[in-house]
Amino acid sequence: MNRAILGAGGVIASALESRKKNRMGSSDNDEVPHDMTGTSLFGGGLIAGDALAALGLGLIALGALVT
Repeated sequence: MNRAILGAGGVIASALESRKKNRMGSSDNDEVPHDMTGTSLFGGGLIAGDALAALGLGLIALGALVT
Protein backbone atom coordinates (compact mmCIF):
# COMPACT_ATOMS: atom_id res chain seq x y z
CA MET A 1 0.00 0.00 0.00
CA ASN A 2 2.81 2.41 0.91
CA ARG A 3 4.51 1.89 -2.46
CA ALA A 4 1.28 2.66 -4.27
CA ILE A 5 0.88 5.93 -2.36
CA LEU A 6 4.47 6.96 -3.09
CA GLY A 7 4.07 6.01 -6.74
CA ALA A 8 0.84 7.98 -7.04
CA GLY A 9 2.51 11.00 -5.46
CA GLY A 10 5.34 10.83 -7.98
CA VAL A 11 2.93 10.59 -10.90
CA ILE A 12 0.88 13.53 -9.62
CA ALA A 13 4.00 15.65 -9.05
CA SER A 14 5.29 14.90 -12.54
CA ALA A 15 1.92 15.70 -14.10
CA LEU A 16 1.73 19.02 -12.25
CA GLU A 17 5.26 20.00 -13.28
CA SER A 18 4.72 19.11 -16.94
CA ARG A 19 1.40 20.97 -16.95
CA LYS A 20 3.13 24.02 -15.49
CA LYS A 21 5.89 23.85 -18.10
CA ASN A 22 3.36 23.62 -20.93
CA ARG A 23 1.32 26.51 -19.58
CA MET A 24 4.29 28.78 -18.87
CA GLY A 25 6.20 27.88 -22.02
CA SER A 26 9.48 28.01 -20.09
CA SER A 27 12.80 27.71 -21.84
CA ASP A 28 15.76 25.61 -20.73
CA ASN A 29 17.42 28.65 -19.14
CA ASP A 30 14.50 29.24 -16.75
CA GLU A 31 14.41 25.73 -15.32
CA VAL A 32 15.39 25.04 -11.73
CA PRO A 33 16.96 21.77 -10.57
CA HIS A 34 14.53 18.90 -9.98
CA ASP A 35 15.07 19.05 -6.23
CA MET A 36 14.01 22.73 -6.08
CA THR A 37 10.61 22.53 -7.76
CA GLY A 38 7.52 23.52 -5.80
CA THR A 39 6.21 19.99 -5.49
CA SER A 40 9.59 18.68 -4.36
CA LEU A 41 9.91 21.37 -1.69
CA PHE A 42 6.35 20.77 -0.53
CA GLY A 43 6.99 17.03 -0.22
CA GLY A 44 10.23 17.66 1.65
CA GLY A 45 8.37 19.92 4.05
CA LEU A 46 5.80 17.22 4.72
CA ILE A 47 8.54 14.68 5.43
CA ALA A 48 10.40 17.10 7.72
CA GLY A 49 7.19 17.97 9.57
CA ASP A 50 6.40 14.31 10.11
CA ALA A 51 9.90 13.68 11.44
CA LEU A 52 9.70 16.65 13.83
CA ALA A 53 6.28 15.51 15.07
CA ALA A 54 7.62 12.01 15.76
CA LEU A 55 10.62 13.47 17.57
CA GLY A 56 8.37 15.70 19.67
CA LEU A 57 6.07 12.85 20.60
CA GLY A 58 9.04 10.67 21.51
CA LEU A 59 10.48 13.38 23.76
CA ILE A 60 7.10 13.85 25.44
CA ALA A 61 6.83 10.10 26.07
CA LEU A 62 10.39 10.00 27.42
CA GLY A 63 9.66 12.93 29.68
CA ALA A 64 6.56 11.19 31.01
CA LEU A 65 8.60 8.07 31.83
CA VAL A 66 11.33 10.00 33.60
CA THR A 67 9.08 12.12 35.80
